[in-house]
Amino acid sequence: MGAGGPGTCIDLRDRADEALRWEEACAAAYERIRPDSGPAHVHRIFRSAETGERTLTEWVDPHGAPAGVLVWEPVPEVGRRVVLGYLDSAHQDRSSFAALLTAFESFEPTRGPVFVIPDGLPGLLADDQAAVLEAADWIRLEEVTLVFPSSAPVPGATLGRDWTIRPPTADDRPALLTLAARAYREYPGQLGWPQVDLERDLTLYLDQLGTGRHRVIASATFVLVVGPSLAGHIVTSRDDHGPFIDSVQVDPRWQGRGIGRALLVRSLQALRDAGSSEEVAVVYLRQNSRAGSLYRSVGFVPTAQRRHVDPGLWVRRRTLRAVLERASTAKFRSPR
Repeated sequence: MGAGGPGTCIDLRDRADEALRWEEACAAAYERIRPDSGPAHVHRIFRSAETGERTLTEWVDPHGAPAGVLVWEPVPEVGRRVVLGYLDSAHQDRSSFAALLTAFESFEPTRGPVFVIPDGLPGLLADDQAAVLEAADWIRLEEVTLVFPSSAPVPGATLGRDWTIRPPTADDRPALLTLAARAYREYPGQLGWPQVDLERDLTLYLDQLGTGRHRVIASATFVLVVGPSLAGHIVTSRDDHGPFIDSVQVDPRWQGRGIGRALLVRSLQALRDAGSSEEVAVVYLRQNSRAGSLYRSVGFVPTAQRRHVDPGLWVRRRTLRAVLERASTAKFRSPR
């Protein structure tokens, strides 16, 4: 870092020319990574900084040169989540990245610690990013994208006794929230959710399923009921790339009995019955080996295409532990 320490961070809220310069540099860098969606991703994030939803912060190196930029958002009671980061070509190295993070930790510390950083920062080698963050006790959450090929036959699935698969209804809403909270209670990807609050985020998700924000394919979205109990839920949606499995939720008490497979098979068959000849995608965290095994057993295969611009997240281990151990989520522990 040199005698000048890690440098400093400054707010670019009232420096439109400097913000535009960084936006153009970031868009060009992301275009090299994802020509189809990278620049649009950058422009959306910078527009959110203009509206005050997020904050644009410049890193000035120890010699006084503007050297990098972060776009971040505060999450109450959790800390600061970085949604975009970039180092200019003269600072794309391990020591500069470490200096940027050190400087940012002391910038607006009242907003809490930094707890999320996107994986795959443009120009920075993955090994360099990993070396710096792993040394500081961060964990990488890597996204994996699989597709169900359009030419693949839909496999079969055996339904258990007293199992019923049907479309969800408005009366299912309370049970759907409880099911989702039980299924996601220990999910590390919560740190990427809007409020990093299990119950509030899942309530928001369920609220949005019927709106334009989530283009749900109603004919391929189901619940699975065992006797009187709602045991599973699958949501199938569509985005600009095509249909995808938005979520598969199985009550932990019923995991390992074929409920996830039954829901996936029913959803895939419903898409085929509706005349769809498209690939169906699914994105999951590599850490969730159970999910990966399920999708592959049904016929999903790896693809070179990424569904999202960033390949994953780095999360601070201490923050993740604190979020997963919150007393407020204890009520969603599955009964023994």
